[in-house]
Amino acid sequence: MLSASYDQSFNDFIPESKGQRVLEELQFLHLFNYIRTGIIRIC
Repeated sequence: MLSASYDQSFNDFIPESKGQRVLEELQFLHLFNYIRTGIIRIC
C-alpha cells in the first residue's frame, strides 16, 4: 500500500518538473535569441 501511493506521487511529480524544465529552456532560448539579435543590430 505504501509503495503504491509512493509510485503515484512520484508519477505526479515527474511531469511537473519536466514541464518546469521545458519552460526554463524556452525562456533561455528566448533570452539567447534576444541577445543574438541585439549583437546583430550592433554589428
